[in-house]
Amino acid sequence: MVGVRLQVLGVVLLGLLVSGGAGLLMHRVERDNADQAIGRRTAAVQDAVGSATQRYVDALQLVAGGLEALAEPDPAAFTTATEPLGRLWLAPPASTTWWWCPTPVSMRPRRPGASAGRRN
Repeated sequence: MVGVRLQVLGVVLLGLLVSGGAGLLMHRVERDNADQAIGRRTAAVQDAVGSATQRYVDALQLVAGGLEALAEPDPAAFTTATEPLGRLWLAPPASTTWWWCPTPVSMRPRRPGASAGRRN
């Protein structure tokens, strides 16, 4: 009788060890997969921010070149040269991340001219 109980106890303990090992292995695989997904998403966000920042640089260099060509820039010339910047809708670079990273709608930037109740 004692021998049977020891065998049953051994089988139970072996089952617990195998189940625990399998659970730890699955946890590790899931964590590795999550790390890879976060890495891909981070790279995509970095690319988006870099692209938006480059739009700023390009637009400002274009305006600076136009102002540099003027002999004597005055307020009217400055306003005329910089007015197209408002139409380019140069959003803050961080705003491009809302699509990649979950962001509450209330924190997303609003496009110029959009109604107050609707955000993009």
